[in-house]
Amino acid sequence: MSASLKIKPSLIQKTNQRLTEKQTSLLIFICEYLAANRSLPSNNQTCKFLEVKSNNAGPYLKTLANKEYLYHERGVGYFPTSTTLHLLKEIGRDDILNEIAVKDEEQLEMKL
Repeated sequence: MSASLKIKPSLIQKTNQRLTEKQTSLLIFICEYLAANRSLPSNNQTCKFLEVKSNNAGPYLKTLANKEYLYHERGVGYFPTSTTLHLLKEIGRDDILNEIAVKDEEQLEMKL
């Protein structure tokens, strides 16, 4: 994994489910990608990030969904939950939150 972010264990327990460093890095990758591209990363991009040999990121994403950090919308993908947004704030990644908010406002203005 290319993420070099160190997370204190006390900060990764927003729910009763603790995240591993790899899970936390994946969650941050998904949020960064969503903020930058306004879309979710593909399965291939997620597998490449995880450096897994299989082409199936599903088990990793499902684990995060089971821990309530992602929401799965069948046929569409996995989306960050409010638990994830709280985690980003706690670990000082307001830059991701701000970017998502700015892009949401831009999308709204385009529709008006």
